[in-house]
Parts: sequence; C-alpha cells; structure tokens
Amino acid sequence: MSETAAPRIRVLVVDDSVAVRRLLTSILSSDPGIQVVGTAADGKAALAALETLQPDVMTLDVEMPVLDGLGTLRELRKRWRALPVIMLSTLTVRGAEATLAVTTDKTIIIPGHGQPVSNRAELQAYRDMLVAIRDNVAALKRQGRSLEEIVAAKPTAAYDAKWGQFVIGPALFTKLVYEGV
Repeated sequence: MSETAAPRIRVLVVDDSVAVRRLLTSILSSDPGIQVVGTAADGKAALAALETLQPDVMTLDVEMPVLDGLGTLRELRKRWRALPVIMLSTLTVRGAEATLAVTTDKTIIIPGHGQPVSNRAELQAYRDMLVAIRDNVAALKRQGRSLEEIVAAKPTAAYDAKWGQFVIGPALFTKLVYEGV
C-alpha cells in the first residue's frame, strides 16, 4: 500500500518590500508542507492573482502602495470570505505608538493576535517588547554579526515565554526584524 503525501498548504505572499517577500518565500518554502504559489507587491496585484493562484492562505503586509493591507482585506472579504489571512507588518512599533497616542486607560483594544481583548497597558508592553527586540537585533547587526549568529544569540529570549509561542516563532521573528533594521 503506497502512502500519499499530504497536500501542501498553498500560500500567497503579499508585501511591497522585495526583501520581505524573498525572506518570507524562502522561509515558507523551506517547510515541505508549504508551497508559495505566488507573490504580490500590493493589494491590487494580490486580488488580481487570487482566482488564478487559488491559495489556501495569504500573508498580507499592512502598509503598501496602491492598495494597503486593510483595504485589500476589505475587498478580499467581499469575494473570498473564508480565506485565512496572516497580517504582517514591519511597522508595528509605529502602529502601536499611534494607537497609544489616541487611547486612554479606559480604552478597550482588540488586537489581531493573542488575547481577544486587551488594554492600553498591554499594548504599551507589546510596543516596548517590539522596540527592545528591534534594538537588540540592530545592535548585533551593527557589530557585524551574521543573521545566523543573531538568531543563535536569541535576542527575543526575554519575551519568548509571553509572545514567542504564536504563529511566528522567535527564530522567524528575529529574521524578519533583521531584514527590517
């Protein structure tokens, strides 16, 4: 009796940064259970490619030209309501800071990850974690360390117990931060 391989998860990677598209494609393609079926540099191009590519999941950057991630998601839901989307952004520090600037301690925050309802203090802690990891990775990069050396140095270690157990693990998160600093 022959065993057939499980079907691979088909992924469409959407990000305006060539470096991030390449990095995500490389990382995702290294998993034998995942097939990157295409990439797009903006939301308009992603929406145009959906019918042909038929992905099982889409990664989607928040900040992009032509049609940003949130606009893309709104359009996507009109036709492909069930398609899972993983929202990614290298601008999460800026987004957290913008949100913190307009909230109070009584504001209820509904993040797209982790606990379903949060508050200003938790968002501040999240922002502080992002800044600390960004600064850790940037310092190691300025020292001339390679990506592999930086991942091995575990610059996320102080935060892994709380934030390192989601879809993006510490090594992948470190690689994404490395590309962004």
